[in-house]
Amino acid sequence: MGEIKSTLDLVMEKTKHLTQSREEKEQQKLKEARQRIRGLIQKYQDSLLDQERFTIELDKMIKTYDVIVNDILLNELLDDLNVNRDNKPQLALLKDICNMDITGLESVYDGYMDELKLMTQERNQVLKNDLAEKKSIAGSAVVPNVEMDKIWQANVVEINNNFSQLLIREKAQISLNPN
Repeated sequence: MGEIKSTLDLVMEKTKHLTQSREEKEQQKLKEARQRIRGLIQKYQDSLLDQERFTIELDKMIKTYDVIVNDILLNELLDDLNVNRDNKPQLALLKDICNMDITGLESVYDGYMDELKLMTQERNQVLKNDLAEKKSIAGSAVVPNVEMDKIWQANVVEINNNFSQLLIREKAQISLNPN
């Protein structure tokens, strides 16, 4: 009766003649580094790592991988920025770890939030006035559900698109001049 081999043994036996080229090894190392950096960023965003611990882990990665970890970090942080959510963790890392001037990114994000808030307040007032005039519903307890308003939704999409384009330009500017 023959010997029973594990799946790992079978795979190792079938692939023992295969080797990776230097390019494939570099690509694999780059892929691993990128995944590890994404994991570090996620832990930082989830407040599982503070900035000091993040820096220590990043320094370990720099020693482990001889790929350009700081460039990967910069690209991952920039790719992760989005006007629709809080970017403070990414911006803090860009400023403190990557030593980037983030004033342009902050102004885009702040402008987006201000524009959205102003438009929401204006639309809320219009809806309150409509309720008072058309349905005789008024008072301090009246709070229209502005998020269900089609005009508000269309305005949000337009504001989002405009500021997303500004954010893309700012990210491109940083990518071209990283310091």
